[in-house]
Amino acid sequence: AYSFLLVAKWMLILILPIKIGIVYLEGSYHSVTKNIVSIIYLLSIAGIAFGMIWAAILRIRQGFKPAWFFLIAMFYLAFSIFKTCYILIGSGDVSELISPPTNIQQGIVIETIIIFIGIIYRYNLFKQEKETLRLELAEQQLRMAQQIVSAQEEERKRLAQDLHDDL
Repeated sequence: AYSFLLVAKWMLILILPIKIGIVYLEGSYHSVTKNIVSIIYLLSIAGIAFGMIWAAILRIRQGFKPAWFFLIAMFYLAFSIFKTCYILIGSGDVSELISPPTNIQQGIVIETIIIFIGIIYRYNLFKQEKETLRLELAEQQLRMAQQIVSAQEEERKRLAQDLHDDL
């Protein structure tokens, strides 16, 4: 999954200058070339989104519960990016990118809120683990103190018996 993410990232980085060049040099490129570059660009974005979602799924399979928050956030952000790309490729309406709030801006805000909730959840898990460990440590210290006291009492009894037997 991580190698797939790396390939998609580099594909996006390499195709981005071509995409920008086509946008600025509109008349000199054939529409088929524009469509091919747009499709490669969209596939790169989809690859990155898929890689991030797959990484979250792998973490969930490993038993990391906060990864659910990341997965939900990534799904929402990916949906908003795909929706924007679909509008751009389908209609060429660039106003989708500049008229606030755009789908991507909404997706980022909602993603941030979901990840923030996930961070709070993880923080609460850490607090619970810390409290559990503190209680276990206190219980262990109490058991150790009780064992020391009982060992001292046994030693006193033994010494008392030895002194009594010597007299």
